[in-house]
Amino acid sequence: MAKSYLEIVETARSKMKGVPKPSPVVPASPFIGKPASRWMEEAAQSPVPKMLFDQFWFEGELCVEFPQKTRQVA
Repeated sequence: MAKSYLEIVETARSKMKGVPKPSPVVPASPFIGKPASRWMEEAAQSPVPKMLFDQFWFEGELCVEFPQKTRQVA
């Protein structure tokens, strides 16, 4: 005789008693959330970065350059 859905669920629940539940997976975020006042305090304590290319590029910054498109001469 086929078991009903509820009988299957109850059987599974009885087998699972005593088994710890898995902890929920929290996805890692690339963003750091802090109050603005805390960001200001941390910035005030960090050293002033050196200029690498006048005021356009400072130490610790990422630089991405995009070349101009050129026409090919046939």
